[in-house]
Amino acid sequence: MSKVKAIHIADIKEIKQDPPRTSWILISEKTIGSKNTAMGVNETYPDSMVPEQMHKTEEEVKCSNYYFFRCA
Repeated sequence: MSKVKAIHIADIKEIKQDPPRTSWILISEKTIGSKNTAMGVNETYPDSMVPEQMHKTEEEVKCSNYYFFRCA
């Protein structure tokens, strides 16, 4: 049986994207050795979006129903 691997978003390098958003790839071959699954978090800014995309070598775990708002 394999060991459980824990990933904390603070330990993952953020990726600045265009259209304006910040991404963190939490599950990948680089982070935990996963060869067929990828999961990331996108912080998408007001009036921005995540463009349509395709993953050729892995399945994507998509949880897009969570919204967090930062109020000043």
